[in-house]
Amino acid sequence: IGTPNVTSTSVFIKKAMESAVAKVIFLGMTTDQVVNFLPIAAEVGLFSSSYQVVGSENVHYGAGSAILPDGYMYFSPINKGSLYPALESMWKVLMPDDLYSEEAQGWYGLGNFEVDPADGSADYLTSDSFQATGITETGVPFLFDAAYTFAFALNSLLNDGLTLDAVTGEALLSALLSVSFEGVSGSVKFDSNGDRQGSYHVWNVQNSSALEVALFSSDDDVITPIDGRDLLWTSGAWGFQLPTEFIDCEAGDFLNSQATCQACPSDQVTASEKRSCQECSGSTIALSDGTCGYDPLKLGLFGPFTGVSMEYLAAAVMFDLDFRKNFEPDLVEEFGEPIITINDLHPSLRVDLQIGNSDAQPEVGMAEALDMFQGTNGRRKVIGLVGGAYSSVSMPIASLATQFKVLQISYGATNAKLSSKSEYPYFLRTIPPDSIQAAGQWRFIKFFRVGSVTWVYSEESYGEGLFQTVSNLAAKNGESYRIEAAAIEYMPTNYDASVARAGIDQVRAMASKVIFLTMTGDQGRQFWAIVLEEELLSSMTFQVLASEALSYTILRGDVPAGYMWFSPVNKGALYERFSTMWTKMSAEAVIGDAARERYGIDLFKVGLSEGTVEPINDEAFESAENLIPNLSFLFDAVYTFTMAANSLLNTGTALEDIKGSLLLSTLRLTNFTGISGPISFDENGDRLAHYNIWNVQPVVRRRLENSPSDVRGDFEHTFENWGQTPGPGTGRSLEDAASEAVQSVVIAVYSSMDDEISLQEYAPYWMVGESGSELPSGLTACDEGYYQNANLICQPCSPGTYSSGGAVTVCTKCQAGRVANTEIAATSCVDCLAGTAGLEAASTSCTECTAGTFSDEDRATICTSCDLAFYQPGSGQTACRACGENMLTVMIGASSEEACICSEGFYRDSREDPEAPCLPCKEGMSCAAGSDVKYFYAELRGETLEKSQTFPKLQSSYMSLQDEPLSVYKCTSAAKCPGGSPGTCTPGIVPDVSGCAHCEDGKYWNGQDCGECAWSERTCLMFPLLPLVLSPLLFVTLYRGATIQSESWGSWRFGMSAIAFLLLNHYQMTSLINHSNIAKGGAVTQVFEAFKFSENPWSLFNTDCAGFRDTTSSMLLKTIAPIVVLALLLLTYFGTHLLAALKFPRFQAWDRDTTMNVYFSLLFTFFAGIAAMSLDTFKCSNNPNHISTLVSDQSILCGSGDWWGLVAIAVVAVIIYLLGVGGLFSWVIIVAPNRFGLPGFRRRWGFLFYRFRPDVWWWGLLFLLKGIGTNVGYMLFHLGVEQMYFLMAILAVYSGLLTLFFPWRLRAVSALDLYTNLALLFVCSLMGCYSYARAEADESVKDGITIAIVVINMSPLFAAVLVAAHIMRYHLNPATKQDRFKALEQLSPSLTNFATADLAEKARVIEGLDEWARSYLFSALHIISAEFDGLSLKARLTSKSLLSKSSLSGSQHLGDHHSQDAVKAANQGSGDNHHNNNNNMHLYQNIKDCRNREHGNRNNEGGKDKHHQGIEPEACSSSSSSCFAGACPAAVPSAAVAPGVVAGCGGGGGGGPIV
Repeated sequence: IGTPNVTSTSVFIKKAMESAVAKVIFLGMTTDQVVNFLPIAAEVGLFSSSYQVVGSENVHYGAGSAILPDGYMYFSPINKGSLYPALESMWKVLMPDDLYSEEAQGWYGLGNFEVDPADGSADYLTSDSFQATGITETGVPFLFDAAYTFAFALNSLLNDGLTLDAVTGEALLSALLSVSFEGVSGSVKFDSNGDRQGSYHVWNVQNSSALEVALFSSDDDVITPIDGRDLLWTSGAWGFQLPTEFIDCEAGDFLNSQATCQACPSDQVTASEKRSCQECSGSTIALSDGTCGYDPLKLGLFGPFTGVSMEYLAAAVMFDLDFRKNFEPDLVEEFGEPIITINDLHPSLRVDLQIGNSDAQPEVGMAEALDMFQGTNGRRKVIGLVGGAYSSVSMPIASLATQFKVLQISYGATNAKLSSKSEYPYFLRTIPPDSIQAAGQWRFIKFFRVGSVTWVYSEESYGEGLFQTVSNLAAKNGESYRIEAAAIEYMPTNYDASVARAGIDQVRAMASKVIFLTMTGDQGRQFWAIVLEEELLSSMTFQVLASEALSYTILRGDVPAGYMWFSPVNKGALYERFSTMWTKMSAEAVIGDAARERYGIDLFKVGLSEGTVEPINDEAFESAENLIPNLSFLFDAVYTFTMAANSLLNTGTALEDIKGSLLLSTLRLTNFTGISGPISFDENGDRLAHYNIWNVQPVVRRRLENSPSDVRGDFEHTFENWGQTPGPGTGRSLEDAASEAVQSVVIAVYSSMDDEISLQEYAPYWMVGESGSELPSGLTACDEGYYQNANLICQPCSPGTYSSGGAVTVCTKCQAGRVANTEIAATSCVDCLAGTAGLEAASTSCTECTAGTFSDEDRATICTSCDLAFYQPGSGQTACRACGENMLTVMIGASSEEACICSEGFYRDSREDPEAPCLPCKEGMSCAAGSDVKYFYAELRGETLEKSQTFPKLQSSYMSLQDEPLSVYKCTSAAKCPGGSPGTCTPGIVPDVSGCAHCEDGKYWNGQDCGECAWSERTCLMFPLLPLVLSPLLFVTLYRGATIQSESWGSWRFGMSAIAFLLLNHYQMTSLINHSNIAKGGAVTQVFEAFKFSENPWSLFNTDCAGFRDTTSSMLLKTIAPIVVLALLLLTYFGTHLLAALKFPRFQAWDRDTTMNVYFSLLFTFFAGIAAMSLDTFKCSNNPNHISTLVSDQSILCGSGDWWGLVAIAVVAVIIYLLGVGGLFSWVIIVAPNRFGLPGFRRRWGFLFYRFRPDVWWWGLLFLLKGIGTNVGYMLFHLGVEQMYFLMAILAVYSGLLTLFFPWRLRAVSALDLYTNLALLFVCSLMGCYSYARAEADESVKDGITIAIVVINMSPLFAAVLVAAHIMRYHLNPATKQDRFKALEQLSPSLTNFATADLAEKARVIEGLDEWARSYLFSALHIISAEFDGLSLKARLTSKSLLSKSSLSGSQHLGDHHSQDAVKAANQGSGDNHHNNNNNMHLYQNIKDCRNREHGNRNNEGGKDKHHQGIEPEACSSSSSSCFAGACPAAVPSAAVAPGVVAGCGGGGGGGPIV
């Protein structure tokens, strides 16, 4: 027992008590186990008087005094010798300090314990432990003596002259074994094994206390009782002799005087006291179990009780009861006289019948038989076996019985193979074999002249055996064509209905209308249920004839009228007695408790409740009708064994000799009358008998004339019809016949002696609804493929001919080009099927298409070769196999899969997987037919490739590395990535981690290839020295242009400036387009690269050669460049002041605002490039390999450490330039209408406005947004096409607004701006076409796109020349100026007349104008109002001091009529009518006077520095100033005037700031 727990220990002890033969139980376990074990043992009754329990030393009385009963015994070693009192005396003088003091712990090493004493479960010893309690552990004396044993051994060695250092383990061991001394536990000495020779006490519990009753000495191996002590046993007996109840000798043995079990003589048994033997009385004998009685004949029997019917079990029990009637009168009184009389019954013959259940399954039957053969699993060995009901179960058991030489008699196995005595020498049967039944079935076919039959059988020995036997008979007669077969898989468990349905479909497809059904009962019942479910017989065109296993009874009545089956004659003269006894049986007699124990029913492998058959009940015995026919053969089989054994006993054969060959020879000679008739066997152990042919008929039937009166076994079973009594020919419908009764009758008998069938009293009733002794015509018509010969036997059509069946007497030849559908018995001529072809007519076969060819339609005359991308390794195929997705073959007619290669546009990688699929060619690669990556590595190794051996190659503008040839990167320039083999870059470019990005050291990218850096470019001469030298010159030039007054902003010079600005902006956009993720043509890239300076001026100095090739240094350079420019400009600014202070001639100190104008105008001019620089780090492109790289430098992977370093720089640039400078520009533009009147404002920020019309001064905002938006698009979208569409959207919106506002001061410049944007729109549109022209075939398309892009992109240059010429002609031509003045002179009277006209006349004129005319008129009025009179009626920039509409409406100093007229005039400024009354004239006059005063003030200033002296002369020019009529508005916020400016107009303000 392992670690005890209540459940496992309890179960174990109970099992030991139940199965143990011995009654004396010894317990041996450790002390800790005892505590748990004893309560459990006591609870289950181990310590009862039925068992004597003896314990080891640990299971002593003290361990369980409350549990161990009187009589319990245990051993304990003797541990106290003559010196023990001295040990006790010494113990009592010990103190705890002797153990636990610091000195003691050091001496004995107590502090080195692996487990600290404080952590253990034992308590510390106290003074009471030594003085009061004393020694409690029995092992203490042994421990004491063990230590002394070492001392004695060492002392002996030292006395022999050894030193302690010289003492070896071997020497010490020898000395220890020789030690002998008197210790405290007694005499100490050892045997050769090192065991001490000691003695034990034997203790006995008496009167609830332990008493020493004996001593055991190991020296002489004797237990000696202690004088005056007696031994008490748990049974209550006293004495030193084992009580009888505890003697465990086997049956037939006795306990002799030496206390050993001895066998009794063979004719004696053990006496009751088990210490002697005695003879049996009367006629009984000494049996092997040690008792007197009759030794039975041990027989086994098995049957399909739970799989087919419990009737088999009842018949087996009936035999046992019937045979016991000979010895048990009570059974005669209950069941009547014995059915079969045994002549000269031997008085000692008894039968021990063991019954097993096969459940109709071979493996279960085998298991039951094996237990009986071996006497295992509660079974007893048998000398004979009865069974089974089916050949499928009986045959494997018969093979097993041969090995064990056990006789077997079957009552249901009919397979012909069992007649072979070479295979089954120990097999006999009481049922006729299948060979007789098969002969009768063949005779049925011949007798009724059945042309052909469909044989349906289950694939097991019984059904298949019958089919094979009949097939052999047909072949022997040369009529194999009569038999067609439909085999059904044998399914003893988990019956699959779909398999059965497939078999039924096969039957339907066969021509025969007569069906023979041969299956075991269990298979047949399940198959028949599917037959009914599928309504196979509903058409009443079939006739079914079944074997004996599928009788009416087995199928439980679910058969139609006309159903026939074979059944061996199973009822003899004694059958009536069997029937009578059957009705006296009960379920209790068969499966009651007594029967279960007697026959071993509870040992069944498949229990009664586990099968598919309900356990038998009393209703089964109410009638003996409809019993399974094989019950008779079962009953007679058991009696056959009994008769043979009785015969041998009467000849003096001992029962133990009745077995094997002796029993076999006797069985073959056995001859008696059983309930099935006479029983005898031939040399094969087969019983010869007749077969009845049974027929289910309606109750109303006719008899045959002159029929014999003594029909063998003729009897009737009447049942309610199942509803399918045939209607045709009877005048009754199926519905009418549904309630009619049917009966089963014998219509014929087959005699195996003369191989003849004789009809009986009742005429056969056929399932087609006809009766008669001849097969109905509906069943005789030939099937298709047959013709009737002179004997009306259907013969098969010869090869090349066919028949449609029926009563035809000749077959028709097939036409040319067609073949018969079968070699013989063809039902039609068919075309050569797809996969074959034929040229000859009337052929019996078509020629199969060879490998590499096929035919996909019937009647083909030639086989077609497989097309490209297909192959066919087999012959006779209807189609070629596709090579696989994306594969093709080199030529037609391919016959192997090896001929398949990848199609063009696909590739494979077969380096590791030879069957690797063909995958679509990677984006950016071209895959010729047969592309395989392995060839690339072969070429890399220097191998020479054949023409057909190719690999995926890169297209132009794509690149991959040699280590990862399929990881494709998209290049921004086709010039850098020419394509070809992986790892290929334009010469001079070094392939890096992600593509062709940088030229070799000492070279730079010029847009087409890597050019050599000049010596000046590699030194600081070109950069940064040259920019430092040129920058002051640039600043001076820009400064001079910035000092031009605002009145000249519309001049031709500024027009030229605007054209230059537009061209620069255009090519900035061109350069930005070059950033897109579209692989462009080489010429396009080269052209775009040429304008790179427009967004990055440093590119003019070839900074790549100056050490700024890597992206990080280049990014830092671009980021700090504006700051460096600012520093240089400031140096120039302060330099001018220094020179001016030193009185250098012609040197004037620069104005601060103008200097700022220079710097910020540069930033504004290159703002698109600055935005591109700031956002470049965030412009990543997705490559075909799904790795993102930086657009500006493909060697940097987005998300890598290098990239994050650039992000830090880019964030700073975004904050400074986009948010800082861009925000500053935006703020200035927004506040410009309020501050433009300030000269300092105009000088500082004029560059934002001088190009645009005053009323569209805000157009610079759109330039800023366009520059930022273009770059943001590259961040939002990674696909080049998407980027182009986004850019086109921006350009389209800008162009639309441009068309709407025409913002430039010169109309021709606006037209030029529109043209440049439209050109960019076309360029973007054409750029997108590159994405759709990737294949080699599209190279010409690419070339056309490239030419178109270059031409369109350069066209603004020519347009700019035309616009410049137009401006020059318009502005410098004197005639043009004179024309303008003449026009003004001619227009002035009209304006005067219009101004002086009354309101109605003005309204009439305006209403008569069209919309365009009105728009032009009002625009002119707005301009005149602002520029001539200073009156702003809508938002507009002008250097005049403007009187706005809001100022007019808010004025508090005008007279009522003046105020109202001013407001009215302002409100109607954009309407169709203007008032021109005296009030308005006064208003304008006041404004004009104010302007004149201001003008006078400016003239008076003369050469004074207007920007640094006193009051600002133009303080009244503020956009909110309204100095007229002798007053200024009082409610104007003072914050609108520059600090220190004091308003000086009018007398109403008291000198305070007006604006």
